[in-house]
Amino acid sequence: MTALLLVAGLLAGPTLSPERSYEERHVASALAREGLVEASLLESLGRELAFVRVVRFDVFREGELIPPFFNVLRWLTVPPVIQRELLLAPGDRYNPAKALESERNLRRLRIFQLVTSRAVKDADGRLGLLVVTRDLWS
Repeated sequence: MTALLLVAGLLAGPTLSPERSYEERHVASALAREGLVEASLLESLGRELAFVRVVRFDVFREGELIPPFFNVLRWLTVPPVIQRELLLAPGDRYNPAKALESERNLRRLRIFQLVTSRAVKDADGRLGLLVVTRDLWS
């Protein structure tokens, strides 16, 4: 039953809330930076992941209230800290429940203000997982 509700929620698509807008801006930036496009649930479900990419954003970004200069006062979370919490790796079959659980694992660390993941495709059509994080001041 839970899996059915999860799939129904994923197929319903995004909601129009301020938080979603904030998240989608970061996802769009990460997709552009990595040269990837989002894959639909139907084309990704059960397919083998060719890669997992982690895109990390600093606490402060250009165009926000506090200038990004202050990022020099702290380090970005290192990729191994993020990767050890992921339940999906290259070679695994894409499973949205595992992707969501990976997000929960990362949020439990309480060092991120944003954590999200997406099934993506690269220019060659290979399926991958994109994990986007934005550090929290700590």
